[in-house]
Amino acid sequence: MGKELSKEVYVVGNKQFYGSALKKKQALFNSEELYTKWKAWFDKHHYFLNEKKQSSKALPDGKEIKIEWQAERKVDEYVKFHVLIDCWILRCTDVIVEAEGKKQKMQKADFEIRFKGFFEKDYRGKWKNETLRRIYDRFIIKSRLEKMEGKIWYETNDLINLTKKYVQMISP
Repeated sequence: MGKELSKEVYVVGNKQFYGSALKKKQALFNSEELYTKWKAWFDKHHYFLNEKKQSSKALPDGKEIKIEWQAERKVDEYVKFHVLIDCWILRCTDVIVEAEGKKQKMQKADFEIRFKGFFEKDYRGKWKNETLRRIYDRFIIKSRLEKMEGKIWYETNDLINLTKKYVQMISP
């Protein structure tokens, strides 16, 4: 009991806080390639991607970059999935790295990437009577909503694992 009270069911993080976080100090990465991998993942899973915020400022010790992405996907007429990424990149400098005999431009930085995954019930606002919506959630479609919880958990963690694998693959 309890999940039917809210229209949003968080499986990674919660309303106030992000869930899983990936932190790295002085990591090497290719920001364009990471962006491309994320974009491809959202496209593959049919999410509409909204780049909520992207800011960059030059500081004496390197660039500071802030990125906020919100992605959503309508699963059916009642449920919509949401995946959020919050990325801070600090002390970002461009470096040339030689890998497999080829020189390539990468970035060296400290960063923290946080993720949040949840689904929204009755996103179209069709249920005017909140009590009836809760009864519907708790007794009529309970098993379907439990499957949705597992699915959004899996998708969010798949994105987290893709990011971890990519960052570990290129970290020194």
